[in-house]
Amino acid sequence: MTADAGDRAADWIESGAAEYSTNFGLLRLTTTPTKFAEFANDIVDVQPGFWFHLKLDPNQSAGGMRAWFAGRTPFGFTAFSKGRIVKAERLVSSIDPAPRPSSLGAASVPALTLPSAIAAVCRIPQRVSRLSAQDVLARVPQSDKVLIHDVGQGSFTTLLRYGQPCLHFDVGSPTAFNAKGARTAPFAVDLDTRVPILLSHWDWDHFHAAFQIPSLWRCRWIVPDQILGPAAASLARGLATARRLYVWNGGSASFDVGDVGECTGLGRNGTGLALLASLLDGRNILLAGDADYNSLPFGTLHVDGLVATHHGGRAHSAFSRPPAPIGRASYLISYGASNVYRHPHDEALALHGSVGWSDPIRTASFNGIARGDRAL
Repeated sequence: MTADAGDRAADWIESGAAEYSTNFGLLRLTTTPTKFAEFANDIVDVQPGFWFHLKLDPNQSAGGMRAWFAGRTPFGFTAFSKGRIVKAERLVSSIDPAPRPSSLGAASVPALTLPSAIAAVCRIPQRVSRLSAQDVLARVPQSDKVLIHDVGQGSFTTLLRYGQPCLHFDVGSPTAFNAKGARTAPFAVDLDTRVPILLSHWDWDHFHAAFQIPSLWRCRWIVPDQILGPAAASLARGLATARRLYVWNGGSASFDVGDVGECTGLGRNGTGLALLASLLDGRNILLAGDADYNSLPFGTLHVDGLVATHHGGRAHSAFSRPPAPIGRASYLISYGASNVYRHPHDEALALHGSVGWSDPIRTASFNGIARGDRAL
C-alpha cells in the first residue's frame, strides 16, 4: 500500500465530492408515520424502506409540512435551510407486494423504478485488498486509555497508548441540525497519525468529522456491511477507491486491543460493530455505538466502564439492560447540549442507574463543569 492512496482519498473529498454536493441532502421532519401517510395520500402505513418523491418549497409560509433541509457540501452537512414540503408521493419499491408497475418502453421515465436504482448504488463497495479487517485490527496495540472527544452531538473516541492514538472508534461530528453544539476547540491528540478507524455504523453523527478533517481519509476504515444512504455510499466509494475501506465479514474476534463483533439487533443501529476495549491495566471498557445492549455480541458482561449507547437515548427494547459495573466503574455519555433529540433521556439515566451505573460523566457542560474531552 503506498502513501498516495490516502492522498488520493483526501483529494477526492476536496474535489470529487463536489460531484455529489447538489444531488444529496439530509431532510428532517417532525411528524408521525400516520400523519405523514395522510399527507402523502398513502393508504399504507409508512414503513422503514419506503421511498417518497417530495417537493420542497423554501417559502416557510407555504402550506404543507414544516421541514429542515441540509444540502451536501465538501465539508458535509454543516448548514441547513427551513421550508415546507408541499407534496409527497410514495414510490413503489422492492419491498412492495407484486404486481408492481414497470416501464412500458425505453423512452418512458422510470420514476417508479427509482428506489431499486438507488438501492443498487447504496450497496457498500467490495474491493479486494491484501489485508482483511481482521488483519488491520491484529496490528493495533493494546491501549491504556479511552479518550472520548467532545464533538457535540456525535461520537468520536480515540484509544491511546502512552499518549499516542492507536485506534479511533467512530469519527463523528454533528450534522447541521445540531451544528450549534459543534466542537470549536482544537483536538488534543494528533489526528494526522494514520491509525485505523473502527466505525460502529453508518449514521452521520458517527463519521461526519471525516468531512472536516481530511487526514482521516488517509486512515484505514473498518466498517460494517450495511445498506447506505446515497451520500454515505459516495463516501464509502471514495475510501474504497483509495483502498482504505475494510468491510467486516461478520461474527466476533479477539485482538490485543479488545473484542470486536457484529451486533445482532435490527436496523442500522442494531447491526453495527461494538468494541470491548481491553486496557493495559486490566480494565474492560464497552463502546456500543448506538446498539441496544441486548444486541451486543459479547454475551453476559461485567465491565469497568462504558460509553452509554446512543448518546443516552431511550432503549429500543424493554430487555436492553446495561451490563453490570465492576467495583468503582465509570460511565460516560457523549452528546451535545440542547440537541434536537433531547439526549440524554431521563429514562436512559434511570435504566443505567437501576443496575449500578450512577453519576455519569458528560462531554456537555453540566452542574457547573465545562464541556470538554473526557477519559476512561
